[in-house]
Amino acid sequence: MIKIIANHNNRSVIITFPANENVLYEKCMEIQAAENFPPTALIEEIIEPKKLFVLENQIVNLDELNYLAKRFDSFTDGEMAQFFAAMEYEDIRNLKDLINLSFNLDKYTLITDVSDMSAVGLAYTLNTEGCVDPKVVGSDKLARIGYDLLNSNKGIFTPNGLLFKSDKPMKEVYDGQVFPSYAYKDFILSVDISYNEKSESVFLPDYELAIKKSVERLGAPVIEDCELNIECENPDYVKLEQYFEKSLSNEGIYELNNLLRILDENQIDAKKLSSAIDFTDVSTADNIGVLVENLDDLELIEDVSYGDYEAVGRYFVDTDCYEEYEISDDLQGFFNFAEFGEYIAEEKEGEFVPDGFMFYEGNGEIGGLRNQLESEESMTMGGM
Repeated sequence: MIKIIANHNNRSVIITFPANENVLYEKCMEIQAAENFPPTALIEEIIEPKKLFVLENQIVNLDELNYLAKRFDSFTDGEMAQFFAAMEYEDIRNLKDLINLSFNLDKYTLITDVSDMSAVGLAYTLNTEGCVDPKVVGSDKLARIGYDLLNSNKGIFTPNGLLFKSDKPMKEVYDGQVFPSYAYKDFILSVDISYNEKSESVFLPDYELAIKKSVERLGAPVIEDCELNIECENPDYVKLEQYFEKSLSNEGIYELNNLLRILDENQIDAKKLSSAIDFTDVSTADNIGVLVENLDDLELIEDVSYGDYEAVGRYFVDTDCYEEYEISDDLQGFFNFAEFGEYIAEEKEGEFVPDGFMFYEGNGEIGGLRNQLESEESMTMGGM
């Protein structure tokens, strides 16, 4: 967390970072800095962490400060100590270099306890290599690495311990214009926005202002001038990726973002929603939102092959919640499950979908839901 007193136009406000875009905008409104891009303000005081005092009395980019705070949120206590030891040693005093330092901690190792050579070797190896072979943990090999490190005379005394700096070059991950891809929060999918050979990722759902700021940092006049590419790595939503692609292509990123917010706010069974989309043949984000609201009225019998009416019939006979269709075990050998399944499909207006068999189980008839969806579709198309 970073907490500051910010000043603009002789107005002051306390801002705590990281902050979501709407909260940051409201804070900027209080000091009349909201209309500027990027939003800037003078740091009157660093309330915490005090070790960032080097930023006091500087006019800073508040979006950069927010990004740095997001990076801090992922740090352990040891990594924070390591960061500040390196910051002080390198005398870093601006946000661009601080952000880049946050991506280069493997260049610096901070040793706080020199009593265990194996532990020193382990800390150094983990920090510089990112991993260590479990077979060597507690071994003489790590102890030798620790011993050689401490006897290299390369340790730099700091208030928090010995700092060792490797010879690897400092990577400039942040160029001062577009932020490096960094998933700070849980998200459904990311969209890479590219313009003039630069790109920035947004992690959706998010506030519209976050998307607009990415476009402005890229220097694009409007988002329609940018190339957009979806990456859906969330296993809970991979089933819906093709619909997200279609929404992005046909309606744009803001409509897609609204849909993802609806999905995020509801506990959605992605397989069931995907089947419902196929079942109703909807095509717009608004209509998928309507389906989310009515998903409890639709039921999916999973893993039923196309045309397998016998499996449909057996499902209704064997499932406890359909007592009206229950028959004794003695009679099941004489029962035509396939014909019964065809009857059910007609009675409940069910259809086979890629993941099974879907049918309507709400009050009234499915026609009411279809009429609502058609009405939304017509309004959307008319608006286009």
